[in-house]
Amino acid sequence: MPSVSISAICNGIASTFESDVDIVTVQSYDELTESINRADLPLIQVYWEAIQWDTTGNTDRATFGGGVRSKMITIHVDLYAAPRSHLNENMGDLISQIDSIIGVLEEENAQPFFGVYGIKSIDIASIDRVIFEYTSGTSPVWYMGARIVLNLWVF
Repeated sequence: MPSVSISAICNGIASTFESDVDIVTVQSYDELTESINRADLPLIQVYWEAIQWDTTGNTDRATFGGGVRSKMITIHVDLYAAPRSHLNENMGDLISQIDSIIGVLEEENAQPFFGVYGIKSIDIASIDRVIFEYTSGTSPVWYMGARIVLNLWVF
């Protein structure tokens, strides 16, 4: 059994954003939808991207070997701010929401991070503006948004 599950991490992050940010819809990994309704915007989707194990063999124990090897789990948090239309309006929506998200991330300064025991540290790897393409029926729809990449060290 892993020290902390990916599902617990995704759900903890999603719950944190649900309670602390003015977002209409937050979807964890098992709630992702195939399309986006305008009534759901702004929308956050939280999902797992990658795992890297510590190759030095470090564990959560300082003595006697044993323990659980540390690993870095990468989680993506995608923010869909608004359908892409007028740049100034879209950027206004996006910047307001990103400021709120940064505030929430900066408040995560003590364990348990995102309410999940086992996360030892958080690295906000990047926050990038993105134009997402989501297909609705047969035609693509573009959304102004951002991708937040979180690297979480767990034992």
